[in-house]
Amino acid sequence: MAENDKPNFPKPIKRNDPDPRPVEGATNRVGLENQDPTKHYVWVSTVNDPTLNPGSYRSQGYNFTQYDKDEVHPTMGYQNHLKPGDNVEAFGMVLMECSKEHKAKLDAVGQHWATGIEQTIRKVDIIDETEPMSANERAKMRGIVTGKRYAGDDRQSWGF
Repeated sequence: MAENDKPNFPKPIKRNDPDPRPVEGATNRVGLENQDPTKHYVWVSTVNDPTLNPGSYRSQGYNFTQYDKDEVHPTMGYQNHLKPGDNVEAFGMVLMECSKEHKAKLDAVGQHWATGIEQTIRKVDIIDETEPMSANERAKMRGIVTGKRYAGDDRQSWGF
């Protein structure tokens, strides 16, 4: 191919990525001091996240962590503006908490839900309902076959 015969590819589409959320920045490195061992804590984004926001955590039984200088607080970030009773906030995130017992219940419900989905996916009869192929056709499609060719399998005509 001569240099003048370069292929004329279309220009790529310009990416339009969203701004990084705080959870993708420094916040995941914000540790906590003076944690109550009976509570589970989570940082929740207050910006740019319509699904996992403080309202969704409230609906799951989490509460906002109230600031008290002698209780749990971030190891990073200036907390001079917080007064006792304010929500603990840092880097566009708010700290929320629930009891470890409640967190264990949420995890059990989530695990039950995930197991149900996995069992549904693994059911053989689901494949029969959604796959229009016969058993013989499914056998032909089980991975790459080398050497043996099936009727109608003319790979040379594919032109690769």
